[in-house]
Amino acid sequence: MAKKYFLLALIISSALVNPVLSQAIFEPHYSLKAPETINLISIEARSSGTVLNLSIENLVEGGYFCIDPNSYLVDDIGNRYRLEKVIGIPSCPDIHRFTGIGEKIYFTLTFPKIDSGATWLDLVEECGENCLSVLGITTDPILNNEMNKCFAAIDAGRMEDAAIMFEALLPELEKTNHSLTGSVYVNLVIIYESLNSEKASYYRNRLEQSSVPHREKLLESIRRQ
Repeated sequence: MAKKYFLLALIISSALVNPVLSQAIFEPHYSLKAPETINLISIEARSSGTVLNLSIENLVEGGYFCIDPNSYLVDDIGNRYRLEKVIGIPSCPDIHRFTGIGEKIYFTLTFPKIDSGATWLDLVEECGENCLSVLGITTDPILNNEMNKCFAAIDAGRMEDAAIMFEALLPELEKTNHSLTGSVYVNLVIIYESLNSEKASYYRNRLEQSSVPHREKLLESIRRQ
């Protein structure tokens, strides 16, 4: 069993050294999102640029939605990529008025090609209130697949296995201060709380003492559990 998780660490280490987004990643993992009904379907590297496919569901009477043209991606290196093209929704100040609760719309945002060294991205909408954001999006398909395995274990009720797999990811994530480090801490807190384990407090403290991206927002997400 130890060899299995040592091999996993080697795979992740290799992936984080060369994390270039070179294909479509479906349901990429991220740290945080707003609003809750936003869904990041995929992120793709195309000749035309970096393409994000998303959907959003309306939960209120009289709801409406638009995307601010000043929205951007920012990578972990600090590069900003301004929104170039929108398909499927209006650009503000024009709006899409939902016809009712439960309506879902699909849309595509296109940005310039991202830097080859970027390992994660934030999608940020610049607006006054109720702004869209998806923070800490991984650009690494191998890491994304390993995260999928962790959540599959949770869905199957194999909480101990999920915890072991999350913990196997931490050394390399912490080494690079990857955006998903904080997300892994949060999930370990939730798992160990469900198991009535003292390790929940251990990982909460790890998060509090860390410098992971979006730490305060992640801590707030734990407090809301």
